[in-house]
Amino acid sequence: MKYKFENYTLDVERRELRCDGIIRSVEPQVFDLLHFLIKNCDRAVSREDVFQAVWHGRIVSDAVLGTRINAARMAIGDDGTQQRLIKTLPRNGFRFIGAVREAEAETNAPITIPPCKLSLAVISSAAYDGDKELACISKGIADDLTVALARSRTFDVIAHNRVWSDGDDSRLIAREFGASYLITCGLRRASDGARLTVHLIEASVGLHIWARSYTQRLSAGFVDQDAVTAQIAAAIEPCIHSAETRRQREKPFHALDAIDCVTRALTLGKHRSRENVAIAEKLLKRAIELEPNYGRAHSVFAEFLGREVLYGRKPRRSTIPLAFEAAQKAVLCDEHDAWAHFALGWAFSMSRLPEAGIEEYRKALAINPYLPHIQCCLAAALSSVGQIEKALAELGEAERLGAPEVYPGQCNSIHALVYFLSEKRDEAIKAAQRSVWQTPIRIFGHHHLAVNYALAGKMEEARAALATLVRLVPNTSLNVIAESLPYINDRASNQVLDAFRILGLR
Repeated sequence: MKYKFENYTLDVERRELRCDGIIRSVEPQVFDLLHFLIKNCDRAVSREDVFQAVWHGRIVSDAVLGTRINAARMAIGDDGTQQRLIKTLPRNGFRFIGAVREAEAETNAPITIPPCKLSLAVISSAAYDGDKELACISKGIADDLTVALARSRTFDVIAHNRVWSDGDDSRLIAREFGASYLITCGLRRASDGARLTVHLIEASVGLHIWARSYTQRLSAGFVDQDAVTAQIAAAIEPCIHSAETRRQREKPFHALDAIDCVTRALTLGKHRSRENVAIAEKLLKRAIELEPNYGRAHSVFAEFLGREVLYGRKPRRSTIPLAFEAAQKAVLCDEHDAWAHFALGWAFSMSRLPEAGIEEYRKALAINPYLPHIQCCLAAALSSVGQIEKALAELGEAERLGAPEVYPGQCNSIHALVYFLSEKRDEAIKAAQRSVWQTPIRIFGHHHLAVNYALAGKMEEARAALATLVRLVPNTSLNVIAESLPYINDRASNQVLDAFRILGLR
């Protein structure tokens, strides 16, 4: 069955939604919801009807249902304000109110081609002199790493059976496979164990941009192989971001493609001065203009918007809806990108809906568990609903990955948040200090210092932290702070505001 409305076609058999013949990316549950609403467009359907049709009778939270309704609206160019096609009927449910007719299948319809990604090849070393055990273990590590990296949507991982020798020219291999970067895995015996050495090489110039060694005992293979694979996989993406930023330095703005724009924006996001944020937002808008269906651009844009609200530099009421719109667009563009679900989780968290945020963060980590910045945000959401031990466990997992932070100082800043919420002032102060040592302009680090120093009675230190905060955010006031706080706990919000009142902020 095919349904047509306005310039959209819903093909139930192919499970495709097309707009002007172009396939729109739609999450399976959202597709099922659209199908159910359109099929029953002659009547209103209740929430219970929706639960039965889409979730097979399982009751979900209002936040989850609302997310799917919003995603369905966005997929067909509608929104919750206009309700031009999907109308919410208070106390009665929902109804699809667009004019629907059956349509014939569309043939040879054009498809949306995503922007070309960076490509990455993982190669096992061949220098084992007949040591079959080492050769087998090294090949296994390379295979596991290939699988782990394939979970990222940042680059394409090339499948191959080639091995690496010391005399090989990385530039020739790069041309052979069309690879932007090579990862080489070499294993050699060391005492009673083995040493694994991994190199990340910028293939076109043969430049080694990252390397790490692991020495372990050999006991039925390489001990803790999963942990080693996780640490390598977590390090690769931020290292490639840094390398790509260096490579782009000489490119003028008009010559940047969509991926270049997002990569440069992420680098600027490491130090979120007003100037950097303004440039980054310009880059992200340029990426979306070049590639409207590039989900990563939408997800990073959503994260930037939400963080500016957190920092008190943009108004919550007008900015959070834009962050939601961008995050939902990211999920529609690529529902299998961990960054898209991270962005949606972040939008929920900034809307003071941490339970829905937790659900999206867990979806993101199920797709790609090697992104510590998402674990940090999950920890923040868990702590806001009182799950302190689980929050600390997530932070511990993020730290064990040992990867360069996408946003330096983030992990310590969230440690400070967790300790603040559990009223451990000294630990919160130490974590906040570490955060601002890593990134001196990290706004929430100084926020935590001012609050926790004041609540601990250390007024001189608190006033110094407040002075830095006001220098970074000149419009800082009690109203700005109250609007930006993500806490759902009134006690926590009141403690923060009381601390700033003590310091004379108005």
